Amino acid sequence: DGVAIEIAEAVVGALKGELAATAVNAPMVPAE
Repeated sequence: DGVAIEIAEAVVGALKGELAATAVNAPMVPAE
């Protein structure tokens, strides 16, 4: 059970990391 939890947390962390990286790489300049 502990291993499954660690794997699930690793997957969630990876997904959050990808989302954060995508948000940072996205242009933050307001379109005018």
